[in-house]
Amino acid sequence: MLLLWFVDAAVADEYAYVSDQELAEELAVHQRDIGRTTQRITALNAEIRRIEETQRAQQMEIAAQQQGLSERVRLLYRLSKSGSLARYIFGSHSAMELLRRLHTLRHVVLRDLSHLQDLHEQLARRDQRLGRLISEKRAAEQMLLAFKSAYSALTAEQAGRNGFR
Repeated sequence: MLLLWFVDAAVADEYAYVSDQELAEELAVHQRDIGRTTQRITALNAEIRRIEETQRAQQMEIAAQQQGLSERVRLLYRLSKSGSLARYIFGSHSAMELLRRLHTLRHVVLRDLSHLQDLHEQLARRDQRLGRLISEKRAAEQMLLAFKSAYSALTAEQAGRNGFR
C-alpha cells in the first residue's frame, strides 16, 4: 500500500508544474493520437483481410493449376504408352515439323510449370507483406495502449485539479 502512495505521488509530481492550459493541450494531442492510431489499426485490419482473401483465392488457383498440369502429364503418359505420342511426333512430314511438334509438347508442360512458379512467388511476396502488416498492427496496438494510458493519467490529473477547486 505504501508503494502505491509513492507511485501516486510520483504521478502527481509529474504534472505539478504543468498549467491547466498545457494539460488541456496535452489531452487534445493524445486524443488526436488515439483517433489517428485507431484509424490506422482499422485500415491495417482491412488490408490484412484483403490480402488473406487474395491468398485464399490464389491458393485455390494454384490447386487448380496443379490439377490441370497433373491431368496433362497423365494424358501425355497415356499417349506415350499407347504409342500415339510417338506417331504424333514422328508422323511429321519434315524435320521442321518434327521440331515444332516437340516444341509444342514441351511448351505445354513448361508453360504450366512457369505459371505455377509465378503464382508461388506472388503468394510468397504476399505472405511477406502480410507479416509486415501484422507486425505494424501489433506496434500500432501497443502505441494505442500507451496513448490511452497517458490520456487516462492526464484525465485523472485534470479531474483532480477540477475537484479541488
